[in-house]
Amino acid sequence: MISSPLGLIWRRPVWCRSLWNCPGWMGAVGLAATALAAAPGFAGCFTTTDLPKRAIYEGGSTLDYIAVEDEVLTYQSGEVVSRMASGLWPIDIKTPGFTVTYDWDGDLPDLAAIRDAGGSLSRNAMMKRGKGASGKVSLAVEILGQEDVVWEDCIYKAWRLRKVVTAADGKTISDGTMVFAPSAFIAFSTEAIDPADGSSSLFRLKALEQGEAP
Repeated sequence: MISSPLGLIWRRPVWCRSLWNCPGWMGAVGLAATALAAAPGFAGCFTTTDLPKRAIYEGGSTLDYIAVEDEVLTYQSGEVVSRMASGLWPIDIKTPGFTVTYDWDGDLPDLAAIRDAGGSLSRNAMMKRGKGASGKVSLAVEILGQEDVVWEDCIYKAWRLRKVVTAADGKTISDGTMVFAPSAFIAFSTEAIDPADGSSSLFRLKALEQGEAP
């Protein structure tokens, strides 16, 4: 099993179970900073144009920020390299010798659109795993609330989200919640429930490393 603070927990080679990767973290959540999340409260705080170099979580998990281009975030956690549209919707996820890609059936809303739609939206995709056959999946994103997170000398507008991935037969693939600041693509905490046995994986942010903006 592979897990990451921003992505779902993976059981190779079939599915993943957690938040950013398998459709969806933790998706950093959309570049909705302009519409939903004010910039951090003080000068020198992280933003979507001045991202951290690395996020370090309790237990030793890390997330390296690689690039942001056209509202798509590329990041790496362990062996897993992921690209997320608007920080919510996975485009592709790669590990050594294994790739998962998603072909979405419509527009991919950011947090502002989800809020304006009543606080929850879902989208469908054809997910292809390596050289295997494609299968239909659905990702539902629900906004549970908003809170201010104080980190060092900064105040971040964060959103508490729930992301649930289901297969075509209705079976839950992943189910998790996260506290996420879209103004800087920072996941302060993520909890993912493994539908197979009900166990949970909890990631809490421990440190952020400064680096040049990607």
